Amino acid sequence: MRKLVVAPDAFMKLERTIGRFNVFDVLRSSDHELRHSNMLAWLLDPTENHGFGELFLRRWMMLVLHDADRPEVIDPVMVDTKPFKQVRVVREWSRLDVLVEITLANDLQWVIGIENKVNSRQGNDQLLKYRAEVEREYPDAKRVLLFLTRHAEQPNDKEYIPTTYQTVQQALETCLGHASGELQEGPGYLIHQYNTLLKERFIDNDEAITLAKEIYKAHGTALDYLFSQRPDRTKEVTDLLKHRLIEEDKKGELVFVHATKGLLTYVPKAWDLAQNKEAGRWYSAAFEVRVQETNAVLAAQLRPSAKDQEWRKEVLSLMKQEKFPSDNKTSAPEQWFTFYRQSLDKSLKQELSATEVADRIWKKFQEERKSAMYRKVVDVMIPLIKKLPTT
Repeated sequence: MRKLVVAPDAFMKLERTIGRFNVFDVLRSSDHELRHSNMLAWLLDPTENHGFGELFLRRWMMLVLHDADRPEVIDPVMVDTKPFKQVRVVREWSRLDVLVEITLANDLQWVIGIENKVNSRQGNDQLLKYRAEVEREYPDAKRVLLFLTRHAEQPNDKEYIPTTYQTVQQALETCLGHASGELQEGPGYLIHQYNTLLKERFIDNDEAITLAKEIYKAHGTALDYLFSQRPDRTKEVTDLLKHRLIEEDKKGELVFVHATKGLLTYVPKAWDLAQNKEAGRWYSAAFEVRVQETNAVLAAQLRPSAKDQEWRKEVLSLMKQEKFPSDNKTSAPEQWFTFYRQSLDKSLKQELSATEVADRIWKKFQEERKSAMYRKVVDVMIPLIKKLPTT
């Protein structure tokens, strides 16, 4: 460990390779999905002031379609040669990150739908739902659906063409070669900074990789220890919320059960009944606060070991009858079963500190506990819980 501090030459060289000033780092946006979607939409819109006109839109689409080798969708040659009558770019179209609507000179339409994932992962049916929306809204258009990721993640829906930020950078490099002398100072600076960011952070940098391997070979043990001690925002948020739940427990407001990274379990005081208790500290029915990188959820669940399967079906029936908010589609809740689910926060931005995130979640959590639906869930479950046999 001491050698790392006393003789850091290799680290300094690595920092010079990958650590140059970048405005996106200053704004804490280098990994921020929304910022990348905004930048992409700006570059794709010929009417914006980047100075490329239609060049970036055409070059990027040609690269993506050529790599996909699916000329039945749209031939790359047509992208290069067909005159565009109008281009409209929309952010967050029906929850799809970017939609590009192109009207050709003959009034035919091309529609490009782009779902962008920088660090997050695709949902189970997410891409399918977005495709259905595009098909419903544009039944007569030529449709291209793109799944843009950082690490070549394959889309769950095969109708999407997978692509990576390497194609964005390649198209940007081509545009800069064609128009760099014509760019205005402000937009030009932003574009050069973004191009540098993509080259250094989103595409393999051979020099940086070689240096990193040499450093790890020489200092692997010390680096492993340092990595194990690096800040973990989700864990820090979980710990902060755990302390607050324990304080609520002391007040008699609820019973704190358990906490592990990203997951906190408790039961309302009214559910702290002998009939609800399983082996050890667990409960058949309990609430969970789930904390992820960008969102937090409050949910009520049944454990797989709940004692009475018919009773579990009663809970399912009650959930449907009372219209509890839930995304659970099962009709046979033998395993983990969520019978109530409410979002606490969908926008936990990466630039927020652990304390700021915990404060936001706690505020929404307290508000939700006062809501009519939450109180109904708690109240109507009490007689059902009392029906369970004690162990």
